[in-house]
Amino acid sequence: MNKSYNLEIQLLTIVFFITFVSCKQEENPLIEPLILDIPIIEIPDKARTINVGDIIHDFDIDFDLQFQCESMTEVPERIKTFLIAGQSNAGNLGYTQEIPEGYLDGICAWHYFRPELGFIELQQGNNEDHRGGVEMAIGRELSLKYNEPILIYKYSKGDTPLVQNDNLQDWSVHSNELFEKFILNYSSMINDCNHCETDIIGMAWIQGEKDAALFAEEDDYLNELTDLMGSVRNTFGMQLPVSIVQLNISHPSSKYNKTKIRNAQNNFVDNDGNAFLIDIDDIDYDPDNIPHYGMAGYLEIGRRIAENY
Repeated sequence: MNKSYNLEIQLLTIVFFITFVSCKQEENPLIEPLILDIPIIEIPDKARTINVGDIIHDFDIDFDLQFQCESMTEVPERIKTFLIAGQSNAGNLGYTQEIPEGYLDGICAWHYFRPELGFIELQQGNNEDHRGGVEMAIGRELSLKYNEPILIYKYSKGDTPLVQNDNLQDWSVHSNELFEKFILNYSSMINDCNHCETDIIGMAWIQGEKDAALFAEEDDYLNELTDLMGSVRNTFGMQLPVSIVQLNISHPSSKYNKTKIRNAQNNFVDNDGNAFLIDIDDIDYDPDNIPHYGMAGYLEIGRRIAENY
């Protein structure tokens, strides 16, 4: 079979899976967001080596969390898993060498960002090549709270809007560009991990700057956010609690229309019933990299997200 045919088969499998889950959830609207059988996408590599700064992990493709968490006497059958999505502030822009000494000691948490990198243990780096974001604090707080291994899945892409855009990649489920990649990469993660029956406990959405820069209308953003979270829940569980990190009001400018995006995010949370609004207006941008944050800012945002779970 050629690669194009394989990709078509994989995409049809995912469409069938999402349709099947949606039908089941219509029959039982109280379905719990626990174990998923995400379609597996074949990855031909038999082993991978990750080199992130000076932190190197060699592992077989059948990565097994049960053998990686030596500090845990018992590992549950289902791994508590947290989802992160959005644009650049959901990515890896913080320098992990700035994480306080000892902050991650005794933590059993792993991060999956891209298939080519595989699973990366949450660790403090020692040079500027090792980057991270809110997952450092989310993994820490959840691991301490539950005393269990934590798996964090993240997919982000900078400079991307939520509202459908003919000229840019976007997160709209109606164009199904970045959302489809979000699902495909999750499938790759499950394929790469042995003993990874996931218990999805929550999700954080960190986005809005691009829509503000494009002067998106409040109703358009609200409708797109509602549809996106509906599709996420159709896939991962109808009762999935989501955290919406509100667009920071700092540094208002005529080049941005932050008020409409913030209002839409606030309205979504007010009307959802199972969503949290994460206020970060008091967290300063990195003055050398506006509208992004330093590592301390990402750790505080992650802490505020995690305290809801």
